[in-house]
Amino acid sequence: MPLVDLLDEAYAWTGKRLAAVPPSALDAPTPCPDWNLRQLLNHLVGALAMQLDAVEGTPAAQGVTFEEVADRAARVWAEPGVLDRTCPMPFGPTPARVVLVLHVTEVVLHGWDVGVATGERATIPGWLAEPLLDAGKPLVTDAHRGPVFGPELPAGDTGESRLLAFYGRTP
Repeated sequence: MPLVDLLDEAYAWTGKRLAAVPPSALDAPTPCPDWNLRQLLNHLVGALAMQLDAVEGTPAAQGVTFEEVADRAARVWAEPGVLDRTCPMPFGPTPARVVLVLHVTEVVLHGWDVGVATGERATIPGWLAEPLLDAGKPLVTDAHRGPVFGPELPAGDTGESRLLAFYGRTP
């Protein structure tokens, strides 16, 4: 299934994790060692908005919510010809198809991070994990690991386990 067809489900899955965050958990540690939950949430919304800015070619308003970013993402990724664009990303001009992989992966991985930080331990469904892994493997090489992604770890036999291990997270 094309990733663009999984966009709404990815946002819905992560939205459930975010809706369950109690204010008392905002200082909790996350699987991202440099960020507590508040910092992770700020990163998530900011990174998704930045990616959409690059795809649209125009900056959006600052201080948006996850729900606003989700609504915008549904509109942006549904635009005719959007996947044929080249987007100005901080690391250089990037095909929109690659930005889409980064976008959906960011939504899901950080949704899982939120679940870990709050103690929910939500499971990424295989129908969501497998396409993300398939799309990410050709893009994420050893050169991208380090500050962006941890080293690939040994994985179990589920789609979730393989996805998380690929991106350096311990399932």
